[in-house]
Amino acid sequence: MPISAEDLLHGTTPANLSVSTPDSGWIAGGDFLREAQLTDLGFAALSSRLCVVFDLRNALDFPDADIAVIVLNHVRELSWLGSGTAQSFQPWLVMNSEFSRNDGWHQVGMALIPNQDFSVACSSVEFFAGRSDLYDQAPPDLTEASAEEIEAGFPRVSTMFVVDDHFRLDS
Repeated sequence: MPISAEDLLHGTTPANLSVSTPDSGWIAGGDFLREAQLTDLGFAALSSRLCVVFDLRNALDFPDADIAVIVLNHVRELSWLGSGTAQSFQPWLVMNSEFSRNDGWHQVGMALIPNQDFSVACSSVEFFAGRSDLYDQAPPDLTEASAEEIEAGFPRVSTMFVVDDHFRLDS
């Protein structure tokens, strides 16, 4: 059943979706999102829920998926530090990611290129990876494509996808 990050942002998760428990070493290693591109995020202020959307077409650890969504529940802290960019459109390449627990809170951190640091403290983390209608298409050429082609060619909060992998880290 297709779902979007927007559905997940508002707390809609398909009832028949099975949850697996990831190998803790896989998460602790921190590099499983390496080479993924952060393309969009949404924040629901009333529920303190954040959804972060990634394009996985160049990610090393996901040969069969093209989209990932991380849902961070009960966000306590959110930080995006960096110098910004002069480009109109810029996917943020993940150099490394770190998931840890500290004082009962999950800490999620990512070093992004160009020169950005993203971090969140939250009560639980859900990870969804799957396939969208973007699968098997190359990402748009940022130097030649129009704004409409660029936005249509990267996963967004509204992009529908079929979930292949789903796991949850709770406090």
